[in-house]
Amino acid sequence: MVKKEKCYASRIIHEMLHDDTNYLYLIIIKPILQELNSLNLTFQKNFVDLGRSYDDICCLFIFLAKKIIKESVVSKGFEYIYNNINNDSVYRHSSNCDYGVGYNQSIININLSQEKKSNVQTQAFNFIKQLLYEIKKRLPDNIEFFKKMKLFSPTLCLCQLHVNFIDLPFVNLFLKPSEIVLIETQWEKLTTVTWKMYLNEKQLNDANLFWPKVYNYKDAGGNFAFRELSEFVLKGLSLPSSNAVVERVFSIMNTVKTKSRNRINANMLDALLRIKTTFISTKTCCTEFVPPKSMYDKFNSEMYNKKK
Repeated sequence: MVKKEKCYASRIIHEMLHDDTNYLYLIIIKPILQELNSLNLTFQKNFVDLGRSYDDICCLFIFLAKKIIKESVVSKGFEYIYNNINNDSVYRHSSNCDYGVGYNQSIININLSQEKKSNVQTQAFNFIKQLLYEIKKRLPDNIEFFKKMKLFSPTLCLCQLHVNFIDLPFVNLFLKPSEIVLIETQWEKLTTVTWKMYLNEKQLNDANLFWPKVYNYKDAGGNFAFRELSEFVLKGLSLPSSNAVVERVFSIMNTVKTKSRNRINANMLDALLRIKTTFISTKTCCTEFVPPKSMYDKFNSEMYNKKK
């Protein structure tokens, strides 16, 4: 391809990939990038299991820390690593880091000078170290609250030995003292219902599907047995955790307001974005939309702005 098309960019990439130092560097960062991409896809979903997702971030953090931080420090757990990430004394020397089996096997078969080998290790060390800094920046200061969000998972909250109500996140933030006794009672009663009779397997494994069903559950007397509890939990689950929806709206806006349609005013743009996002959220197509009579009635001369 390089010879035939004479593409300068392709030639540069071709030469870079045939450079042993670049090859070794790619071998080191490939598994790291795979883990990052996997985590990124998780946070691009519309509904994210906050507890599990922050567990995933912590796992990635420790996965990276094990590569360049001393074992004596890593053994003390996530909190200690997190609080000492800016302390240079906790790091290994770049020549004594764990760059993975792929690197260890490849370096045996590649004839590389000690200087180039040292450069590869230094670059990889700096990359991983900077990555740890960036992940820490993106973790909230109150991460313990978000880690506890997994306690709202149906798998855990329906367990007969589920945690005490007072140990749930946001109890003292979201609830008034007068509400705690009632909601604690509902929390303890939650396991007395045979939910398999009312919900399918998907709903019993997804907190975002489970708790709206609990919200609407009625007992034999027609009373909403868990209304206050589910309202409390849904407040926690509604906390912003992903910018996927925002990014999607900007993507839609870029297709609506193009160079040729740059004169669309804000009201029209807002209306078009609402229409498109509604179709996406309801998983319907514009061809299936049936305008109501009230909409037809509004199609008259009053819909146009008259210049005074």
